[in-house]
Amino acid sequence: MTTKTYDGQTARFIASVATCMPALSGEVMQGWIDNPQALKKFLRGLSPSKEKHAPDDVIRVDRSIRPAYPKWADPEWINDPGFIALEQTGPAEYPIGSLEQWLHDGQKNGGLERGHAIYEHLESNNMLVSCLGLTDLLAIQKLGVEVFRRYFADKAVFGWKSVVRHRDGDLDVPCLVGDVGEVVLDWHWLDYDWDGDSPVLRFAS
Repeated sequence: MTTKTYDGQTARFIASVATCMPALSGEVMQGWIDNPQALKKFLRGLSPSKEKHAPDDVIRVDRSIRPAYPKWADPEWINDPGFIALEQTGPAEYPIGSLEQWLHDGQKNGGLERGHAIYEHLESNNMLVSCLGLTDLLAIQKLGVEVFRRYFADKAVFGWKSVVRHRDGDLDVPCLVGDVGEVVLDWHWLDYDWDGDSPVLRFAS
């Protein structure tokens, strides 16, 4: 029997792998023991080439350009100086992978929470400034459905900074959903219930 010797970093890595290894049945372990070439191929995948990993997709936003709001949006609301100042806050550039997918406590563990409660929580805790808005959602939409699903899977993600009032008095918030072959921008009435697949998108703190 030959003995392999390892440098310090390699030895520490092997020890870390052993510590983090999930529980395996005797049958599974024996299967790897009996097929060392397959095991070597599997371990080689721990250091894939850079080409296999796309870098974080970067969102670039020009906040000096106001987005076009729907015709049903109350002009008094969207032209309010406070609302305009709020929608212009946020970084001009950030990786999509850095975004937080925040949930209200009522949305966790399979629960549902009314949109009004989520909005009131964000507003009363001064969290709207850290939320994404319509401008950000439009920038994400341009990256396409493949990028969207890579980060958000089948979720509907919301830009709560851009809640607007409908001409009939209702409040609506914009969201993105991955549809067949495209990313669709939609608006949700705050009287709806939100589940765990409907997170608030926020900038990393």
